[in-house]
Amino acid sequence: TSLLGSSTKKSKGIVVVSDGSSKCETVDDDEAYKRFQEIPRFLPILRHAIGKRDVPPCEIQHKMSSRPMFRMATRFQHHLKICANTIAADQSQINTVVKTIEAETVAVANKYAEMKKSRDEFVANLQFLEKLREDIIHIQVRHDTIISV
Repeated sequence: TSLLGSSTKKSKGIVVVSDGSSKCETVDDDEAYKRFQEIPRFLPILRHAIGKRDVPPCEIQHKMSSRPMFRMATRFQHHLKICANTIAADQSQINTVVKTIEAETVAVANKYAEMKKSRDEFVANLQFLEKLREDIIHIQVRHDTIISV
């Protein structure tokens, strides 16, 4: 289902929001329009802000001061600047740490490759010694059979 509650159909990976089969006779039949109608209306304090020019200015407009709002906006702007600087510093630290970890990972991989090569050489030497031991045992058995005869 979509956010508006109607079902969605997939067509080759594309989401179809409206398949066109439902005919809306009037705007009042549209579900989305009905939901928008349920939202309560907001009327600003300054009525001329919504386009009503014939409304006389009220007393509230004269009593209101923009100074507190300006101070709050300035503090918020300063706060966002501090946050942006902190994030930028953290991002540069992250890049440095990633490069350091990458270098350490390469060093560990190289050390592992060296150790594997050394281990492989050790296993090859061990296999050679095992074959040599078997040959010596075989020669000793032949020697014992020759001497005992």
